[in-house]
Amino acid sequence: MGHTHCFSLDKVSQSKWDIFIKDIKKLYKKLPDDIFLVGNRINRAPQFTSECIIFNGSSVKPKDRKTDKDGDFIVDDDGHETFVFHSECDEFCKTAQKPYDFMVQVCLIMAKIHFNGKFLITSTDADFDEWTDAYEFVTRLFPKVAEKKSFIPYLKKACLIGRY
Repeated sequence: MGHTHCFSLDKVSQSKWDIFIKDIKKLYKKLPDDIFLVGNRINRAPQFTSECIIFNGSSVKPKDRKTDKDGDFIVDDDGHETFVFHSECDEFCKTAQKPYDFMVQVCLIMAKIHFNGKFLITSTDADFDEWTDAYEFVTRLFPKVAEKKSFIPYLKKACLIGRY
């Protein structure tokens, strides 16, 4: 299965995006030790900037990434499609349930929390239960997220919509 997350974000202000990125960086620094993120074929490390988020999964730390004969960074077996997210986008990312899917889910959960009505998610091939670890990770670092009770039914619906 592709394990595809579809998401769209209506244009948000730079100040809202910057607050979101600050929170994402905090979550990234606390990722479990067995999840490694890298950039894309051009960037060695994941990008969490005032312009975008770009990352993929890897079985190695960014500093240990190898390049091909053209100088592009190689995506290894723990990577799949690169997750790319901007302050205005209509995208999807197939993760094939590789370990980096956890951080994709974390980003999407935080986007819904930060941008609410401007942000939509559907998740194909994924049940709501598969989001539990990412949601609990977010709520451990941001306890106020747990107070947003409307998020759980939204996420359940997002998983169901993706099945049709």
